[in-house]
Amino acid sequence: MRRLKWISSKTAIAAFALAIIIGRPVAANAQACCVGATAVGSGRLVPYENAMLGVTVRGSWIHGSMSRDGAYTSTPSDAYDVTLDQQLIGTLRLLRHAQLTIVLPFVQTFRKIGTLSESGGGIGDVQLGARYDFVEPGALAQWPGIALLAGLTIPTGVAPESASGPLAAGSTGTGTVIASGRIALERAFKTTFVLLSAGAEWRSPRVVSGFHTQRAPAFSAGISVGHAFKNDLVVALSASYRAELPARLDGRSVEGGGQELTTIAISAGRAISDDFRFQASISADVPAAPLSRNEPAALIASFSFMRSSW
Repeated sequence: MRRLKWISSKTAIAAFALAIIIGRPVAANAQACCVGATAVGSGRLVPYENAMLGVTVRGSWIHGSMSRDGAYTSTPSDAYDVTLDQQLIGTLRLLRHAQLTIVLPFVQTFRKIGTLSESGGGIGDVQLGARYDFVEPGALAQWPGIALLAGLTIPTGVAPESASGPLAAGSTGTGTVIASGRIALERAFKTTFVLLSAGAEWRSPRVVSGFHTQRAPAFSAGISVGHAFKNDLVVALSASYRAELPARLDGRSVEGGGQELTTIAISAGRAISDDFRFQASISADVPAAPLSRNEPAALIASFSFMRSSW
């Protein structure tokens, strides 16, 4: 019954957010097309841009983990798990409403457990992304912006089982192909915007230590609410939820193997000029049942700097 109430609560929140997005807006200002791209997500072109190059620097610290029941356990005082990565991002407009993005990451990991410490790094998994805007945000008075996104992660990094060292700090990738799809709805109300998205992902099967394993499909949903200030600074609050079904090992479902993760974030972005903009964000996984389970809990900070051409 408790689980049913939680699902009903999330459904009600999603329905309320959707009603806000598709409802009749207050007349949007000239920034309606661009405020969401300024503060949420990196590498996204606004309608007047044709290409973009950027760099993102990100750091994450795993401070604990959630069990299969959602119980939180903090990292011991004599241990740490810190990852730094730098991403080179390039986006090109292919058609009037279509754009293609490529992300090349470089990853460094630092781990310590007791007296054992280890570090490593290298090139991570290359990511490809495509976006098609059926309706640009602010283009039609009665419709929100509607976009379809697709992603493909190529396992160019070092898989965890292939990393040398007992702590696998040299791992820079997942070792599997990841394909994803997402739909996004975005509505601007004067200087405020609401972004609602939902998607799914699939991972290819792999062989680890002689066992055939495959992570199950995952489903996610997110909402962002942001505001553009008079100095062109855009600030957004975001929340996302991701659920993954139990993985399969040698054709059998792993009991208790499902995962859930809820993350909250605050981000800000500002256009320095017509060609340059920056973006910064801080996010935190929520280490509490029933919001998260079977996942590590992390704090993540990132900074992005992008230059576009038009």
